Parts: sequence; structure tokens; C-alpha cells
Amino acid sequence: MTLNERDLLWKERIESFESSGLNGAQWCRSQEIPVKQFRYWHKKLRRRAAAQTQEPKRNRWTAVSR
Repeated sequence: MTLNERDLLWKERIESFESSGLNGAQWCRSQEIPVKQFRYWHKKLRRRAAAQTQEPKRNRWTAVSR
């Protein structure tokens, strides 16, 4: 499985979790997925989505006088 395929698999799993109405532990038990692995991927994909929606940082210079 390539990295891209793994990312897609976990994105689909997270979407399934979010639409399930279950909490994380319940969903993981029903899918036979370790909670620790689920939390890792959930956090990773949330951070990636947040980084993609933010504007790129710009250098801003401020005049300084002595």
C-alpha cells in the first residue's frame, strides 16, 4: 500500500467515524481498529486540513528606530 493509498483509506475511515454518531472508542471497537492508531490518524489529517486552509505566512518588516 502506498502512502497516498493509506492516506485515502484513513480519510475514508475518519469520514465513516464522523457520520457514525459513535464516540472514538466505540467506533474503533466496531471496526476492530486500535484506538491509538485512530487517534494518530485523526490528528494527522485534521492538522493537514488546517494547514491547507491557512494563508501562507508573509514576511512583514517593521521599521525600527534607535
